[in-house]
Amino acid sequence: MVLRDSTTSVRCVKPTDRGAAAILSAGAQQRLARVADLALVAHRIENLRRGQLIIQTLGDIAGGSQAISELDFLRLVVRPFGLPEPSRQSARRDRRGRS
Repeated sequence: MVLRDSTTSVRCVKPTDRGAAAILSAGAQQRLARVADLALVAHRIENLRRGQLIIQTLGDIAGGSQAISELDFLRLVVRPFGLPEPSRQSARRDRRGRS
């Protein structure tokens, strides 16, 4: 739980929304923390700075966005212009069930 708490805490104190999103996406992309666990921590903290942005970013990551460029694309292009959200990548599993 310490890593999940730390990742969410760093997300709260970064000076920009983009920098904060990068911390979350890096933690999930590198498999340091699961998105579901990060979301639990985010919901548990009262008066979470950038709480709504954290929840939305975690939802985007859970939906398949892994890189900051993918998160930027959703935030700067898709949503402002009302475009349909793209199909995003999903984890591939081999015959043994590993991703």
